[in-house]
Amino acid sequence: MRKSNLFRIAAICSLISGLLLIIGWTINIKRDSLLGAALVLAAYILALFAYMGIYGIQYTKLSPFGFFGFFFLIIACAMFTPFLFLDLGRISKVVVADWRTVQEEGATHVVGVIGALGFLLGYFFLGIDTLRAKVFSKWPAILLIIAAIMPLIYTWIPVGKLLPRIGGLALIGFGLNLWGLAKDS
Repeated sequence: MRKSNLFRIAAICSLISGLLLIIGWTINIKRDSLLGAALVLAAYILALFAYMGIYGIQYTKLSPFGFFGFFFLIIACAMFTPFLFLDLGRISKVVVADWRTVQEEGATHVVGVIGALGFLLGYFFLGIDTLRAKVFSKWPAILLIIAAIMPLIYTWIPVGKLLPRIGGLALIGFGLNLWGLAKDS
């Protein structure tokens, strides 16, 4: 398969993932929507392919800082997937557990914290290094940085699930950029 086709697949995954993150977290803002949780689960899985394409098209220009950003995002997507399975089971009444108890105690709490830190560090590192590498437009990278600092300004803008929705907008931007760059490669 040609490299340009791989980048097109990553672009499509990035666009769909971004849309699903925005729609899914909007529907599932209170973590009570089966459809929303399923859309977000699909978004995180597609985001893995999107991040690989984003990294793949600019890896020669990224510093180790950007590599760690990419690495943290892959880890974060993998860590958040179990929580979405928990949401799907809880909402569909297959699992009769209080998700707050499961999420806030023991090993699952550690997984959640690592996943959250992975998104924050990954968005920040990859955003900064993408700006420095000058392969993509600036606005998706700036959105990643804004998403990374959202927990710091959450007290002033108390809108739930804003971080993944801003990350979704960034993925849409990267998807559009990837599609254009795939033609050139």
